[in-house]
Amino acid sequence: MKALLSLTSILVVSLSLTGCKTPEEKLCPHLQKFVDDGKYSEGECAKDKEQVKKQCKNPDKVFECMLEKNSEKELGDCEKVCEKTEKK
Repeated sequence: MKALLSLTSILVVSLSLTGCKTPEEKLCPHLQKFVDDGKYSEGECAKDKEQVKKQCKNPDKVFECMLEKNSEKELGDCEKVCEKTEKK
């Protein structure tokens, strides 16, 4: 029983340290590699993410799309993924 508890604890800690981030959490570090020639700031990224959340009903799908892209030019493809919210 102790061994099982130990193993479970190790798995929980390792998962929390590695791969359980949402697409939104992964987005800025990914984009900072190539947007604005690597000069894309965390603040700019946060503002852009908020815009996506306001404009799209499905921001996570848009973020997932953006994570698949590796150049600024390719990011334009993700606009097609956005399901526009109703304008008030």
